[in-house]
Amino acid sequence: MSRFLFLIFLGGLVAVHPGHAEEVQDGVRKRRTAVRRRAVKDDDTSNLELVGTNVATVGEVTLLDSPQSVFVLTNRTDQTLAIRSLRRTCACITASADTMSVPPGGSARITMVLDLTGIQGPFKRALWVTLAGPDRKRILLQQVGTVLPLFTGLPDDEVMLRAPDLATACWTNTFVLTPTDPSLRLGTPLFVTTNSALRQTAALVTNATPQGACTLTVVLQALTNIHAEARLLLPVTGTKRRNDQLLLKLNAKVGQRLTVRPDQLYLRVSPRPTLNRFLLRTDTESADPALLTWTPQLEGMTVTPQTVKSKSSLLVTLTLTPQAVKTWLAQPEASLSFAYTNHTPTTVRVLPALEDDADAGAEEEEEEE
Repeated sequence: MSRFLFLIFLGGLVAVHPGHAEEVQDGVRKRRTAVRRRAVKDDDTSNLELVGTNVATVGEVTLLDSPQSVFVLTNRTDQTLAIRSLRRTCACITASADTMSVPPGGSARITMVLDLTGIQGPFKRALWVTLAGPDRKRILLQQVGTVLPLFTGLPDDEVMLRAPDLATACWTNTFVLTPTDPSLRLGTPLFVTTNSALRQTAALVTNATPQGACTLTVVLQALTNIHAEARLLLPVTGTKRRNDQLLLKLNAKVGQRLTVRPDQLYLRVSPRPTLNRFLLRTDTESADPALLTWTPQLEGMTVTPQTVKSKSSLLVTLTLTPQAVKTWLAQPEASLSFAYTNHTPTTVRVLPALEDDADAGAEEEEEEE
């Protein structure tokens, strides 16, 4: 009997292997696995180090410049390290490395060159350097600066010209243009827009000082009450292998206009009252609901204008009884006209609704405001 018990005990010892054990939890036999600790090398010591800052400030430059910056990555380990790739974030960047494999104690020089074509004002452009290795560590390199215009004196934004009526709708605008490089000159001005609503002329006169400076005079005269735009190009000369141009934008507006969205109203006969909304925009800084009028004024029609967040606009709620809808749709070429003091009126077309027509567009106008 004792020999039999000894054999059972010996079998239990053989069943338990080093590093593994089994235990019973809730009637289920589970295996515990011993975790063996392994020494892991610190990844931070296996990467290239950037010498100095990762941001190169190039200051104020012009389109004639091609700013170049050099960043140095040093290998302070005892093994050769590699650069996997250089990934630019803009087509304006040209990037190169003098070596993609850096020996212990060596360095890699990353050169970043910018083409400033199309860039205006303050800028920031970036380049990613991806290192070889399982973690694929990345280093961000940047160039920051400000691109100055080739000529100063032109407005950055569109010039807005306003007149209360045609009798006073003539504008003369003068600009003194000074080059940021003394070798630059301006060619003959050219209007790229032809508009029967405007008579437009431009003259360029060279100034005595400073060198290369000139005076541009632009005269616009409105011929109709409609809104009109003028675009004037001035070619820049004195640059090699470049076709730079200056652009002047002018917007002429005579009188004040009232606009409405949506400009179509679809109605269908319904046993219940219908509700529609319109957004009216004025050319005033603060619209007054009391100055708005409308036609027709049908029996069963209720029009309620109110102010919105945009102070120059009004939200108009139109409520119609079923009989008002029938009366309106029976009229040939039915429409709803809005008028505002000293503004050109605006009109909404009234049409019979089809099955697929949706008149929820006006509801959305209130959310935009």
